[in-house]
Amino acid sequence: PSREHTEIYAQTIIDLITAEPDPEGKPKYLIIGGGIANFTDVKATFTGIVSALKNSVDKLKRANVKIFVRRGGPNEKQGLELMKQVGEETGISIEVYDRYTHMTRVVELIKKEEGNT
Repeated sequence: PSREHTEIYAQTIIDLITAEPDPEGKPKYLIIGGGIANFTDVKATFTGIVSALKNSVDKLKRANVKIFVRRGGPNEKQGLELMKQVGEETGISIEVYDRYTHMTRVVELIKKEEGNT
């Protein structure tokens, strides 16, 4: 998908997850991830997502959204660094993992954070 389409899609997901806070005040978790791409430029894809994140900083913080990123593929290092930087610059909770961390491990980390090990 194009950068623009990726941004629109990401913004829609962010709008949905931030629409209502958790009634018990618990964090919400958003996984931005996928397999190891053969042809999709990870950095280019993440550029659209980063735009949506930057447009939604206050909403994400208010809804206590914690983001876990897992991706591999062409330009993954640059793309993952981009995601890490947006977390540092905005204060959004973003944890970043590369192709060597299995998606099931990311889910385990979220469950552990929730206290459901």
